[in-house]
Amino acid sequence: MMARTLSISTVWDRTTDFLSGHWRPAALISIATIGVNDALAAILQPIMRGEAESGTRIAAFAAILVGTLWSITGQLALTAFVFDPARTTGQAMGKGAARLPAMIGGTLLVGVAAAIAAAPLVAGILLQMVDLEAEPPVLPGWFFLYVVFFALLVVAAWARLVLMAPAIVEGLGPVAAIRSSLRRTRGHFWKLVGAALLYLVVSGVVTLAVSSAAGAMFAMWLGHSGRYAGAIITGIATGLISMAALIFIAKLHHALTPAESGT
Repeated sequence: MMARTLSISTVWDRTTDFLSGHWRPAALISIATIGVNDALAAILQPIMRGEAESGTRIAAFAAILVGTLWSITGQLALTAFVFDPARTTGQAMGKGAARLPAMIGGTLLVGVAAAIAAAPLVAGILLQMVDLEAEPPVLPGWFFLYVVFFALLVVAAWARLVLMAPAIVEGLGPVAAIRSSLRRTRGHFWKLVGAALLYLVVSGVVTLAVSSAAGAMFAMWLGHSGRYAGAIITGIATGLISMAALIFIAKLHHALTPAESGT
């Protein structure tokens, strides 16, 4: 079966159309889950890197883990809301929570594959062939090349697995969702890679700008405690950026669904 023609601009138009009529509940779900998690992680990560007591570090790690699960639930909930805007935010969150175990399963499967691919990098560090703390860092040529290769591999994997979460929201299990995403994205690799790279650049620039501006402003007003306010503002920004991306992916899922059924 020939791949269906995909227009990224059309998918984006459908994304903006959806936002124009449903941005309030979509923003509520995204900020309350993804944004809260990002802000929480930014606040707690210095504790993990610092010299806090082991109990404090364990508590911070547990909070970050719970926040991550909360964020994933929100991502699934937002996708469910895009699929059926008649849902209330509570119903969408319920759907996200119901599909969370399947999403965790799919993420673990992908994570195992990523760990295997990253094994040479880990081995280089463990065998002390690489010293990232040295001045300047000791980085063998092969290590740098493999880092570039691994980064490209991650982007390529994202392009093929981008529809895994929508498939899970629709009711598929982890393995079936991965297979569905691979099947539906076949023939659209380079367009999806281009969209992924564009998103990474735009989101990175926006997040860096907001984080730098908010951090500097609140540090001037509130001193050291200003980092908490800066983390909250940055969390809101990343929540809104993620909202647009998730709606785009849901609309991409709709655009590619007929390719399976032939309609």
